[in-house]
Amino acid sequence: MRDAAGELGGYILVFYDITHKVKVDSHRSMLLKSLTEGIRSALASIRAAIETLTAFPAMDDAKRVQFYRVIGEEAAQLSGFIHQTASEFSEHFKSQWPLENIPGGELIGAIRKSAAEKLNLEVDWLPGAEELWVRAESYSLVQAYLYMMRQLQARLNVGHFRMQLAEDRLFNYLDLSWEGAPISLELLETWKRGALMEGEDGIALTLQELLDRHDAEIWSHNDSPSNTCALRLAMPRSVAPQLLQGKVVLEGERPEFYDFSLFHQPGQTPELDQRLLSNLTYSVFDTETTGLNPSEGDEIISIGAVRIVNGRLLRKEIFDQLINPRRTMSREAVEVHGIEPAMLRDQPAIETVLPGFRRFVEDTVLVAHNAAFDMRFLKMKEELTGIRFLNPVLDT
Repeated sequence: MRDAAGELGGYILVFYDITHKVKVDSHRSMLLKSLTEGIRSALASIRAAIETLTAFPAMDDAKRVQFYRVIGEEAAQLSGFIHQTASEFSEHFKSQWPLENIPGGELIGAIRKSAAEKLNLEVDWLPGAEELWVRAESYSLVQAYLYMMRQLQARLNVGHFRMQLAEDRLFNYLDLSWEGAPISLELLETWKRGALMEGEDGIALTLQELLDRHDAEIWSHNDSPSNTCALRLAMPRSVAPQLLQGKVVLEGERPEFYDFSLFHQPGQTPELDQRLLSNLTYSVFDTETTGLNPSEGDEIISIGAVRIVNGRLLRKEIFDQLINPRRTMSREAVEVHGIEPAMLRDQPAIETVLPGFRRFVEDTVLVAHNAAFDMRFLKMKEELTGIRFLNPVLDT
């Protein structure tokens, strides 16, 4: 925040109320605990009955029937227990869905991509969605359309679909159409009760639960002259969010990130918190990157670090490595850090460099200016490299 003289005079802190999240996490833990205990008890009874039947093949019929009854009752109880737990978890999951404003073109693009990859289905995109927005939870909505395509593929042998997004004053309409026979109201009602799952893929919710969460309705209609049928999903109309033009506060510098989770790194222990800062060993590091947005594809091109022990800089213990980002780099980025693309061409990739950097910083406190920025780039590479930096972090 700037004061009347135009100087930086303060900051805005944003706090999040995590009370609900704590309650949800606690409820989920209770569900998992009760599920584990319930399954273990039922399976133990079933196993004991089967072992007894196997050990005594000459058992008289009356006793054999009793053991069969035990197996049947325990199996039924187990099935009911799993169903009850799944229902409770469904409600928990449903309450966590964030509904967001999504560009219609992106939503249809995600549905088309998933249909091609998972169902080997071609889905055409009819014009009209580019300027429209929908308020939805994109992942679950994609799973719903995969579910409906899967049903139509199996029931009517449909191999080609078209999608179109339209709107009126009150609603957005997302149509899934095909050429051929329509589906009946009774069949659609049956589909609504089905879970949006295929093997281990999808989510453990029914189509009706998804509709309820989105305040949506779905129905079938057909155009007899063109032999075209469609499933139409109607949702409350959404509008494009207003974009606010931000004002640059400090030009020529990285954006400053304040990540308070850095105070809770897994490697930070109560014992470490009690030690004097002068008694700790530090690795002071910095990264250079192709840009400022790791989630949009920017990459690390350089990592440099030095060691500080007992308050003294060890000038011979350094880490300094250029990295091939395997992508282009803008002239604006080069002007900031001075690293030319030609300097990176024969350098190792990030998955080769990070193991050595982790060994260098092992058992030390990481220190950086605007550390959240650098740590974000490192975190984005966890899945690729399998390397996590759990060190305590100090941000200057």
